Amino acid sequence: MERETEEGKPVIEVAMGGQEIFVDAETGEIVAIDNLYEKGDPEDLEEINEFLKLQKYGVIPIQEALEAAESFAGGQAHTVELENEDGNLVYEVVIGLQEVYVDAGNGKVLFSETISTVNKSDDSQFKSSIQVP
Repeated sequence: MERETEEGKPVIEVAMGGQEIFVDAETGEIVAIDNLYEKGDPEDLEEINEFLKLQKYGVIPIQEALEAAESFAGGQAHTVELENEDGNLVYEVVIGLQEVYVDAGNGKVLFSETISTVNKSDDSQFKSSIQVP
């Protein structure tokens, strides 16, 4: 999910199920749907395939992760991705210059860090409730 501007209007872009869905950020109306497989953007396809592979582990809804991260950081999310961080299933939510990591199994904020000083060498921070191979 990403927040963007299309034709001067704020939209939320959500990629799921092989589609990129654009939702008006003010009204909640779907304004466009693109087929990711037809577009063929390798980065988008890689993200959607990773999401589909990871979601089978019984993750919390993306909205729950967003609410936890936004409440924690006191701002509005720009992007959110479901990720496998060294075997730990987490949502990475970007809010301003912060990356907030939310446990994908229970919705608890694990930790946050400033993007400009990201150092992921300490894997102990990621101990999520869902472990994946």
